[in-house]
Amino acid sequence: MKLKPSTLAGPASSTVAKVLILAVVASVASAASFSARALDISPRSDFGPGEPTSYAVRADQTASVTQRGTDNILHASQTGANVLISSQAGMANIANMSQNGVRNWQALAQTGNSNQSVSTQTGSNNSATTTQTGNGNASQIAQSGSSNSAAITQHGNDNQATIVQTGSNSGVQVQQTGNGAKAVVLAR
Repeated sequence: MKLKPSTLAGPASSTVAKVLILAVVASVASAASFSARALDISPRSDFGPGEPTSYAVRADQTASVTQRGTDNILHASQTGANVLISSQAGMANIANMSQNGVRNWQALAQTGNSNQSVSTQTGSNNSATTTQTGNGNASQIAQSGSSNSAAITQHGNDNQATIVQTGSNSGVQVQQTGNGAKAVVLAR
């Protein structure tokens, strides 16, 4: 929308200008804050246990999706107050992410081709992070219970990792570097 010069004339013009500047600054600050959280998909929070930082402000679902490349697919489902962040770059990457509960946090970063990831959370205060760099990697995180933390990091090709957490208060991290590694972890 273009404003005519006459629209901004008069005593209200400084108030309108201040409000517009304040709105722009607030929008930029909010976008920068969300971008910083989206890029920081570390398994440890900068704010203490668990990764979620937006629950003090919001009590609903939040999802951020970025896709670059071709034929990347994301299936996402949220029920309750949860945060989901997904970034896919490359070709033919597939992700299935579901959350059912409250204060669950999931983040996924796929870079490469033909990577697959499945993350499922039920319960509360769970965090799951998956990072895949390379081609043909597969990961699965399944969390039920509360206050669980899981992280899978795969750098290379054709790696497979599964984490299943069925209890509460457990932390699991799997790191795979190279090609063809396999890992399965069950935490009760």
